[in-house]
Amino acid sequence: MWVCLCNSFNDKAVKDAIQTFAPDRMIERKDIRALYKLCSGGVDPNCGKCLRTVFVEMVDAHNEAIAQKTNPQKGNNGVQIATPANDMTPPAGAGGCGNCQCDKGGPRCIPG
Repeated sequence: MWVCLCNSFNDKAVKDAIQTFAPDRMIERKDIRALYKLCSGGVDPNCGKCLRTVFVEMVDAHNEAIAQKTNPQKGNNGVQIATPANDMTPPAGAGGCGNCQCDKGGPRCIPG
């Protein structure tokens, strides 16, 4: 399927660029321009319509797949499933807010 008509590239070019650019990490919005240039042979976007539709949808699908791989404890509705390894019990000395995940990379607790 054609993704960009202005600079003539298709979905395969986008998939290939994603695998070259970020095969195992999420693509941030600031990276979209560099990813586009990989697809277009270094040419800047013309009208930008593809960037607002199919191109971004493909990046979002990639990011969702990476999120599923890196955090398999999320259910289909995005709610984290509590297991012994990821229970939500605050570590000793935390602020007692009940939402502390300081040692798990989550939001930082503000001591109260």
